[in-house]
Amino acid sequence: MIKNINQICQSILIFFPSILGKISTWFMVLMIFLTAYVVVSRYVFGIGILSLQELIIYCHGITFLVCAAYAFSKDQHVRVDILYRRFSERRKKLINLIGNVIFLQPMLWVILFVSFE
Repeated sequence: MIKNINQICQSILIFFPSILGKISTWFMVLMIFLTAYVVVSRYVFGIGILSLQELIIYCHGITFLVCAAYAFSKDQHVRVDILYRRFSERRKKLINLIGNVIFLQPMLWVILFVSFE
């Protein structure tokens, strides 16, 4: 029973970041076209469109967060690999756990609580 629940949770945690990572590539394409449109409308026609500029910022935020989750799920996130690549798998997992608990989790909780206002 517990093993089935664990497998279901693992499949969900693998499925969502990979699907969202693929969807976020379309946010990048949208950002490119919106940025080009804003630049042309501003410098060629003299029309500034603030709402589209904000939409570009939101697309960038969504893309960054979703791609970060995707990279983290694929273990492709940025780290200093000078010593890490020589470690055993057990030591790598321990370092990832410590880094997650000391650095990632506190920052995520701060962002969560500050964003409520």
